[in-house]
Amino acid sequence: MVITSDQPIVPERVLYFGNGAGSGKFGSTVARGTNAPSSSMSFAYGTSGGATSTSSGLNSVGNQDFITLLNPNLTTASTVGVSFFNVAGQQLGSTVTKTLAPGTRQTVIANTVLGTASVNVFSVRLNATSPIEAEAAQYFGGSPNIGNHPGVDFPGQSTPTSNALLTDLSTKSADGAGVNRDIYLYNPGGASITVSATYFGTSGNTATASYTVPAGGVLDVDVNGDTQTAIPVGPVGAELTTSTGSFIAYGVGITNDDLSATEDIGTAAY
Repeated sequence: MVITSDQPIVPERVLYFGNGAGSGKFGSTVARGTNAPSSSMSFAYGTSGGATSTSSGLNSVGNQDFITLLNPNLTTASTVGVSFFNVAGQQLGSTVTKTLAPGTRQTVIANTVLGTASVNVFSVRLNATSPIEAEAAQYFGGSPNIGNHPGVDFPGQSTPTSNALLTDLSTKSADGAGVNRDIYLYNPGGASITVSATYFGTSGNTATASYTVPAGGVLDVDVNGDTQTAIPVGPVGAELTTSTGSFIAYGVGITNDDLSATEDIGTAAY
């Protein structure tokens, strides 16, 4: 969908998933519209539970990931290369190529591309012949169309940063349920980087940690483990910095009962 207006607006897209119909489905999340198409984008995180030989290419169980591509140009086609990489920065399989006609969208099913073996964490790079928009819809534990499986949604990121803020890394949900919280640090550069983290609680208490992210790789950071001695279970925020390169940071939280998930995206601090 391409939206135009003679006045400034902020569009959003609601993503419904699981049992039920329409807004009566099991769960939902919201993705904010963007106005910055790019010919080069990355996703810091995805996870695949493997694929089967079914017509959809999906398991009835296991994590499911979908990369959605939109060509907002109404006159020019765009050819997009979609490449997947493991946590060490090594490419997984072959680059998938999609040609998007003007004003159209297509979906790449990561599970089908990555094959029958599960891939716990991967990153994605997109390169297009003209600017596009892209999102990654990630579902945990099963199909997005059936069952009680939570999901999150990430927009493609075109610009990594050396200083990012994440405001919602809570280790407890509003109803008191425990949340398993992870940060996924993606390094798009050709050399390893060191990322320093400062975590913030609600009473001025902080925790610090340092992480090394390999070239082209992804590091899975356990927020619960790195904050538990200094910050009580509950609201947590973080500032991430590096002086040796740049990164993209995603935060993902899944409740202990596996029925709810939330996401956060590292925002450039300055």
